[in-house]
Amino acid sequence: LDTERLSPFDLYRFHNLGELAAAYCLVEDWPAAIAVADRSLNLSPGYFYARFLKIGALMRSGRLEEAERERAILATRHPDFSEQRIRWIPFVDPAKNNFLIANFGQAKSIA
Repeated sequence: LDTERLSPFDLYRFHNLGELAAAYCLVEDWPAAIAVADRSLNLSPGYFYARFLKIGALMRSGRLEEAERERAILATRHPDFSEQRIRWIPFVDPAKNNFLIANFGQAKSIA
């Protein structure tokens, strides 16, 4: 889209898409969360937050093998990743952080 291409925030589109993926996760629209996380990762394959969100959305969608593959990528790209990075996100309600972490936690249980 021209509006996206001409945006002054073009350099940060991966981040904006990651935030949109988080919003879709919070309303439990798993297909949209996965699709938007993929768009973010296409722009910045190393963006941990989009991959983290995608893993949780895949788990909630019952797509366990895909979630495991994504978890392996996250572990390879970010071997020092911890849930503390998600707890740091300043949601007004800490239950939002816990919800996102719980989604991801399901993938850890199949590892």
